[in-house]
Amino acid sequence: MKELRFSIGEPKSIRSSVWKVWVNKSDIYILTRMLGSDSKVSLHESGQCQWSRNFDSVAKFTNAPIRNRDRHIVKWSLPIVNEGEAKHIFRIIIPRSELREINIEENLKKVRWLPLPRTGHAVQIECYITQPLLSAPHTASSPYNHIASLPLADGRWFVLFIQEIVVTEDKKRMIESAKIDALNILLGNDLTIEGELNAVGFTDIGECKGLIELILQRNNDEE
Repeated sequence: MKELRFSIGEPKSIRSSVWKVWVNKSDIYILTRMLGSDSKVSLHESGQCQWSRNFDSVAKFTNAPIRNRDRHIVKWSLPIVNEGEAKHIFRIIIPRSELREINIEENLKKVRWLPLPRTGHAVQIECYITQPLLSAPHTASSPYNHIASLPLADGRWFVLFIQEIVVTEDKKRMIESAKIDALNILLGNDLTIEGELNAVGFTDIGECKGLIELILQRNNDEE
């Protein structure tokens, strides 16, 4: 397997956006469609990583100039993975509170549907990378449920797990802070919200970077 497309929920019920994870040689990419644009994480063989938004599709629907510096690019480096280790390098957080019915035309044929978290909970997709191995890594001893293992050309493996977590007060504050950041991006590019809009926020918890799926709503004070 070189590619995985997944969503939390069910096609005709509340669900997350469709996320795509794939490898190209020894580079790893994570992409979803948010804020009317592609939001992509690139984890490169060199260890250099970045998160960026491509506003080209947004520009088609607005006359506002989209400046390159407003793409909110974040750059970082992967940790060194020692022999016999696997490192936790990224996570995707999808809270139950941010899921909605999505009524758009979309090809869902190859999407893997993962279970909804309970009310007051969130799904976390935990992403690890291994040292070069002769075969797929053993995952049975992990405390999380294994989703997929994607082989890289250099012999390493990109391994994804899923777990359900409680949305604590600290995590609620993190979600609200991420929403404020996403709204500021919209306001900075003269974009407005009609109803609800899918968005994504960048998180930096400890040494593990991540993306969190969000729902933004129109602020009644702006009307």
